[in-house]
Amino acid sequence: MESSLDEFVRSAGLPTLGVRSPQWTAVMGEGEPEVEVEASTFELFRSFGGRRSEAQIRSLAWRGDPGPYLAIFDDGPLTMRAEILIE
Repeated sequence: MESSLDEFVRSAGLPTLGVRSPQWTAVMGEGEPEVEVEASTFELFRSFGGRRSEAQIRSLAWRGDPGPYLAIFDDGPLTMRAEILIE
């Protein structure tokens, strides 16, 4: 999953994205992250795995504007739920 997200960020020309949890860190793109998202490993995997809605993804701890990255969950390699899912 990480390599396809990295490729999506690069090919879309998006600023470098840092993804962090207490157990896991990844950088999508080249260089220092200009935008970061941080959440529990559970929430990140649920978000990147199609189990969260746009509202839930936007509610994660973002440093920077998540808007340009929402395409990752919609038009990119992943999917986004239409409705909120509480697990």
